[in-house]
Amino acid sequence: FDEGITNSFSVMAWAKGQPAAWSPFVSKYGETAPSPQAGWQLRRSSGDNAVFTMRGTGSTDDPVGAAGGSGADGAWHHYVGTYDSVSGIRTLYVDGIVQNVTTGAGAYILASGERLVLGGRSTNNLAAIQGDVNFTGGMLYDVRIYNTAISAAQVASLITPPSLPAQKVTARVTPPSGGHP
Repeated sequence: FDEGITNSFSVMAWAKGQPAAWSPFVSKYGETAPSPQAGWQLRRSSGDNAVFTMRGTGSTDDPVGAAGGSGADGAWHHYVGTYDSVSGIRTLYVDGIVQNVTTGAGAYILASGERLVLGGRSTNNLAAIQGDVNFTGGMLYDVRIYNTAISAAQVASLITPPSLPAQKVTARVTPPSGGHP
């Protein structure tokens, strides 16, 4: 999975509800400890802001977007984080509006030993099975990861909401006996 998004990628999700401070909508680790710092998160900051966190790029890890972007109003919102190591640009969009642009980003450190988590974050290897996660506490829909940094025009074309679910759908994953999923 990580090989395809080493130099550029985009992560997109529709989300409803506001996660707790620093809890992600979508993540691939993206924490500073234990070392090494690695991965990324599309998440809420400590305030009412969305943030596209990336570790090890040489630029700001947690560039916070404009206030009001983390879903506190209880409505569905469209979140997109794009990253391109060639141009050094990382961009966060909320509802099609640029919230933050970070320049000078180099290659990020892959979190190849970690899981991709929707609606939470595994805080260390295999922690999702052990219950050591930060859950979003909201709803997600139409999560997508692209192996390129999509353009502002492409973000705008994706902002038209699909038929969003009216109800929360709950899923439970049970590991097979004697092993991990």
